[in-house]
Amino acid sequence: MNTVRYSKTAMLLHWSLAFALAFQIGLGWQFDSLQRGPNLFELYQLHKSVGIMILVLSLARLMIRMGYSRPKPLADTIWSRRAAKLVHGGFYLVLIGGPLTGWLLVSSAKIAVPTVLFGILPLPHLPVGSAAHGAAEALHSQLAWLAIVLLLLHVVGALRHQFFKDEDILQRMLPWVLKRKTAAFATMCVILATIGMAYGAGANLMLAKAPQARLPAAKSPAAIS
Repeated sequence: MNTVRYSKTAMLLHWSLAFALAFQIGLGWQFDSLQRGPNLFELYQLHKSVGIMILVLSLARLMIRMGYSRPKPLADTIWSRRAAKLVHGGFYLVLIGGPLTGWLLVSSAKIAVPTVLFGILPLPHLPVGSAAHGAAEALHSQLAWLAIVLLLLHVVGALRHQFFKDEDILQRMLPWVLKRKTAAFATMCVILATIGMAYGAGANLMLAKAPQARLPAAKSPAAIS
C-alpha cells in the first residue's frame, strides 16, 4: 500500500545524503588545484570518511526503499516515468559506486596511505593490485560528473512538479505541512541555499595550514654595495 509521505527515516536519509553529496562534490573539486602538504592530506582523509559515510547511508536508504511502502510516482507520461527511474537508479549508482571506486582507488595506489575514518576508525584496504588503479580512477571521476548531472536533473524535476504542475512533491519529503504555495517556495529556496552552502563549505574547506616556503633573507644595502 502506498503512503502519502515517505517515512521519517527515509526523509532523514534523503536530506543527509543530499547535503553530504553536495559537500563531497565541492570537496573533491579542490584536489586538482591544491599542492601537496598537510592540508591536502587532511582533506583526502575527510573525503574518504565522508565517502564511506555516504556508502553506509545509501545502503540503509536502499534497504528501506525495498522493504517499506512509499508514495506513488508523480510522473505523468511513460517518458517521464522512465526518466524518473533512470535518475533514481543513477543516484544509487553514484552513491554506492562512487565510494566503492574511491575505496578501490586508494587500495590500488602504489603508495599505501592508511585511511582512518574521521580520525577514529581504520579502514582496511581492499585486496587488489595496482593494475586496478587506472580504471578505478577513471570510473570515480566519471561518477562524480554523473552526480552533478543527476543533482541538476533532480532539482529541475522537483521544481517542475512543485510549481509548474502544481503537485506537492516537496511535501512528501518533509515532516511538516506546507499549507500555502508561498511556504513551499520559501522552503525550496532554503533547501537549495543549504545545498549550495554545503557545496561551498566543501569547496573552500581548509583543515591544516600547509607550511609556507621560506623566503630568502633580504640583503642589507651595505651587502648589496
